[in-house]
Amino acid sequence: MKQKGITKRQFWIQTAPMALYIAMSVNWLVMGISEGSKFMWIMGAAFLALTISLIVYYAVLLKRHRIEDAQLDEQLTRSFKEGAKGAGIVFGIITLGFLIAFILVAILT
Repeated sequence: MKQKGITKRQFWIQTAPMALYIAMSVNWLVMGISEGSKFMWIMGAAFLALTISLIVYYAVLLKRHRIEDAQLDEQLTRSFKEGAKGAGIVFGIITLGFLIAFILVAILT
């Protein structure tokens, strides 16, 4: 199977959100241990192991199959920024909808 290479910027774009996943899995692990919930700490440990293995996979992929292409880097950055902007707009609309709903409930009750 032929491996597709990644650029350095693509590596950082793909691994930066993994910090959130690591924090979330550590939270599940700690909560599961402190509350005595086997399901929660097993899920936290499994999610932590999968996230760390994915980061290691991306690091190995970057080391062995690095692509040096400025045009591809620019395209990836532009695509990431547009996606983040779109997600921000959708999140803002949903938040505004909830805010309006809570205000209407407060006024009408």
